[in-house]
Amino acid sequence: TPVLYFATQSLMAPVFDAETARQVQAALAKNPQMTQEQAQRGMEIGRRFAGVGIILATLILPLLIGVVLWLVGKLFSSAAMLGAVVMVAVFSYYPRLLAWIVMAVQAAVLPPERIRGVSDVSLSLARFANPDHTSAGMMALLGRFDLFIIWSTVLLGLGLKIKGKLTTGQAAAAAVIMFLLGSFPVLLAFARG
Repeated sequence: TPVLYFATQSLMAPVFDAETARQVQAALAKNPQMTQEQAQRGMEIGRRFAGVGIILATLILPLLIGVVLWLVGKLFSSAAMLGAVVMVAVFSYYPRLLAWIVMAVQAAVLPPERIRGVSDVSLSLARFANPDHTSAGMMALLGRFDLFIIWSTVLLGLGLKIKGKLTTGQAAAAAVIMFLLGSFPVLLAFARG
């Protein structure tokens, strides 16, 4: 992911610019004392550290997902060892790499004025919502229903079925639990508006 991030940074520039502009407007609306320059400076600092965040997330998220998947599997008496389940989580992350490529290609071919943010280049339900008139929480919730996130979730269930010797129903239930756990931060954002 870090290599893809840096390799596609120029292609994704319209997406980042649109997201930054919307975040600046949201920050100004929430805090009337903030100036445009302060909000813009804050967003620029955030953009500079985005690469570091992506690198850390790429290294840490599959491990965390693997541990959580292993614990969820234990609810269904999974026989899988922790290392095997972490390996499943690492492999389940590959569709997200493909998602990044798909988003970069779309960002390269779409006219910049048609890009209002990440949702316009994602393959999620958020693509059909207007980010200017839809709450950030709702956009995040719709963004969870993404082809690549669902694909990753299915891979988690399949891996747990095979490595943990679960039934198809148990593996499907575990995958649904993983999807819901992954959605929890998004649901909190949705609850806040």
